[in-house]
Amino acid sequence: MVDNIGGNQPQQHDQVAAVTGITRVQLLVGHVDADTAYVVEDYPYGSGLRCRIRYWIEDDTRRGHAGWQRFVWQTTNPRRAGQPWNHPKQSTYAPRTWMYLDEAGHVQHTGISGYGIEPHIDARLRLVGIYDQLPDPDRIVYDELLALSRAFPDRWDRWQEHLAFITDHLRRHGNTAPEVSNGVIIRDDWPVYLGDEAYPIAVAVARLHLAGLTVPGTTPKAGGGDGR
Repeated sequence: MVDNIGGNQPQQHDQVAAVTGITRVQLLVGHVDADTAYVVEDYPYGSGLRCRIRYWIEDDTRRGHAGWQRFVWQTTNPRRAGQPWNHPKQSTYAPRTWMYLDEAGHVQHTGISGYGIEPHIDARLRLVGIYDQLPDPDRIVYDELLALSRAFPDRWDRWQEHLAFITDHLRRHGNTAPEVSNGVIIRDDWPVYLGDEAYPIAVAVARLHLAGLTVPGTTPKAGGGDGR
């Protein structure tokens, strides 16, 4: 299997980048064990040394968690003859884990929690182009988990309220976002917790709305916001 570098919405992501400053990443797929790993030949190791490093996504085979995945990375040891591989290191297992190249060409990883998909996580995965690059089996799993998460609408309704407020704030203040402190914004003279991780994503989505655009992979919803 080869890396999915195309996706199906590059033009839309060009518009996203122009409005939000969020660039499209390159999803890496098909790297499922040490033999098929994504290898970087020149990687820093300690003080002044260089090594090789390889990355892959490992499936869990344990009963009860079969199909869950984790990110694995492994370096060589340049201090030993022949530079043998060190013991691999792993992230925790999750329902789905993906790795990708960021705008600097560095390997990163992300995924979705067993506790469901948060609205800002869904938006981020679409904004950076991961969602539309997913292989079909992963997209099916993702959409099923998303539907389950959206069956509990409270956090999604709060997200839409945050987006409506921030969009209006941008409109009234020359595209300047509301101030945030420890993840808290002031809305209608009251402190409202949004979260440090969710805040920049909410601002990006609001800027898209203000520009008359939607998050990639979504459709406009009556009354504003993005639907599915």
